[in-house]
Amino acid sequence: MNLLEEYSDWIQRAGPRVAASSARNYRAAVREYIEHFGDPVYATDATVEKWRRYIDSTHRNGVVAKASASAINVKVVALRALFQFLIERGLRKDNPAQRLTLPRKSELVPECVREQEVNALVEADSLSLQDRAMVEVLIGSGLRRSETAHLCLGQVASPALLRVVGTGGRERLAPLTDAGYAALRDWALHEHGDNTSAKLKRSAGADAAFEDLCTRRPGVPFFINGEGVPLPQLKFPGNVIYKRWKFVCEQLGLPPTTNPRKARNYFGAALVNEGANLKLIQEAMGHKSIVSTTAYTKVPSPSAAGIEALRGLHPRQKMEG
Repeated sequence: MNLLEEYSDWIQRAGPRVAASSARNYRAAVREYIEHFGDPVYATDATVEKWRRYIDSTHRNGVVAKASASAINVKVVALRALFQFLIERGLRKDNPAQRLTLPRKSELVPECVREQEVNALVEADSLSLQDRAMVEVLIGSGLRRSETAHLCLGQVASPALLRVVGTGGRERLAPLTDAGYAALRDWALHEHGDNTSAKLKRSAGADAAFEDLCTRRPGVPFFINGEGVPLPQLKFPGNVIYKRWKFVCEQLGLPPTTNPRKARNYFGAALVNEGANLKLIQEAMGHKSIVSTTAYTKVPSPSAAGIEALRGLHPRQKMEG
């Protein structure tokens, strides 16, 4: 195992323990450093400063462009982690990247799915059961595409709540609309149901059968790819959600710029506009910092009851009421 592989393994096991997508970005940043500036074991302050100036620009196919603050921050954090890794391995005594400053990100207004696009998505009769479940979870619960891809039956905490495993393995509760619950239920019973589910559905109804299925088979992922493989078994499961979302939007004639991220932004923006508790929104969306949700803080701590109450403020729930 070479240095880069050891670093990647350390990040996910003993280091910062970031999300898989962040780990890939860190690995790419370190690979870029090694290719252009050599072995980090022998890096000096001057080398790191030179590298810092280098990453102010992107270099792709001979084209040089100004790098975004986010891209620069990822690379700086990646190199800081690399030197920390080397220190723990006894290969260095200092971390020259620790002195580097991070550029301030510009405050961009999040782009959202437009109301008419939401209506087109949730009212479409042509959606498959799985696509409808995906759309309702992304729009109505504000999940990231990776979180949607990894969603399992046992994460339905109640008809009103999802138990979500987010970035860095942090668990949270997210609201689940009536339409979202029904869509997950119908898809799960169709794809993952068994004889017990069928009998219970006939005798006690779909909700009872779904609740029983989630209890008996909690580790079964909701979503599968075209070959029937559960998404968590794939290398990049979030990409499947992204491509499926784009396919659905294309079939409905929606703009090609409509994506899952904008659906998540719609969830947050809609609740803010309805006057929901900002701390609850932060918790429901899995933001590590309140700054990601709003510039304002000092609001009550979240609770399961509070998260569930967000359902009533979401436009999707109002449509159903």
